[in-house]
Amino acid sequence: LWGLSQDGCVTCGSVPLARWDADRVETRRFSSDVVARAGYGSFLSAELSWFDGAFFRMKPAEAVPLEPQQRMLLEVGYEAVHRGGSRRASLGESNVGSFTGMMNMDAASQLPAEPGPYDLTGVGYSAAGARLSYAFAMRGPCVVVDTACSSSLIAVHLARRSLQHGECSGAVVAGPNAILAPAAHVGPALAGMTSARGRCHTMDSRADGYARGEGCGAISMKPGGRDSTIRFRGSSARHNGRSASFTALNGASQQLLLRRASSDASCKAESTGVVEAHGTGTALGDPIEMSAIAAVASSKKSALSVVAVKANVGHMESTAGVAGVLRIVELITRTAWVANAQLRRLNGQVGSVRRKDVVFVGTDAAGTVGVERLGGVSSFGWSGIIAHGVCASDAVRSSV
Repeated sequence: LWGLSQDGCVTCGSVPLARWDADRVETRRFSSDVVARAGYGSFLSAELSWFDGAFFRMKPAEAVPLEPQQRMLLEVGYEAVHRGGSRRASLGESNVGSFTGMMNMDAASQLPAEPGPYDLTGVGYSAAGARLSYAFAMRGPCVVVDTACSSSLIAVHLARRSLQHGECSGAVVAGPNAILAPAAHVGPALAGMTSARGRCHTMDSRADGYARGEGCGAISMKPGGRDSTIRFRGSSARHNGRSASFTALNGASQQLLLRRASSDASCKAESTGVVEAHGTGTALGDPIEMSAIAAVASSKKSALSVVAVKANVGHMESTAGVAGVLRIVELITRTAWVANAQLRRLNGQVGSVRRKDVVFVGTDAAGTVGVERLGGVSSFGWSGIIAHGVCASDAVRSSV
């Protein structure tokens, strides 16, 4: 992820044949605009059927029907645990919790005509959320949440609260997303959510929607930030309340969210040096978010950098929140700025709300620039459920 960010790479493209043949999808009843919006995405290049079930002590009969998101959860989740310093032996019978954010279950529409005994556990939110706990005999809290695009950041928020209250001795937080069904892919296109150009033109004048993306991210959390140079210092989760429409953003609610997260982090909202924005690349959504950020940073005396990884990898939906956390961690530990990969010409409505002390880094950003070691990350669900977190480097102490 950091390599993609540094190089300004973009992983979006046409739907690959490994997912489905776009030319064979029935599109006659749709407009050309809808067909264009449904023709793109950011897809994993790895074969989703590859999976070492034996490593997780699964028999072939159980491993074969396991849907791709559960496979990714196990593999990426274990990698996060391993990088966090834990091993399989130490996880057994431990009080480590598992917190998962999910919103899509395309595999449910692709069950075989002949049912099998493991179909029930191979597909489903509850089974996916429990996979890591079962695989490594972890006895801590086990939660799976669906709040649409904010799912995995909400999961981070819940894990942090669980750690603070002593409900678990550690937590694995993960969010997978796999795009498998053409019918489900057409839905966001019909709603006008996705881009006809197949990119997330975050903060750019070309913004016309987002590109859906596949992925899986996971982090390991411990109380008191043990053995870590990063601390998740504060967080907040809220709902937009009444907006212009059910899926519309609400600037006032976002301002309240940012301030509540900063209060929870025991810091001033304007002390944040960099924000990993939700930034899906919609003509109206980006200005609303940037206006909220600028309002909260109104008394900030130094520059604030606003970036969005979606411009690189698309909108990974339920993975987006944890992906944002992973990127903000890289930014504040490396004290580096990265380019917004799709920013060529600033969206006029973003420009109209821009403050001189809020910096939108464009594609000409290069090198390493020092930033304050306090970063924020936002994730907003089309459900109206929104979240924001504040991360700090080892220069700033915190409880989690």
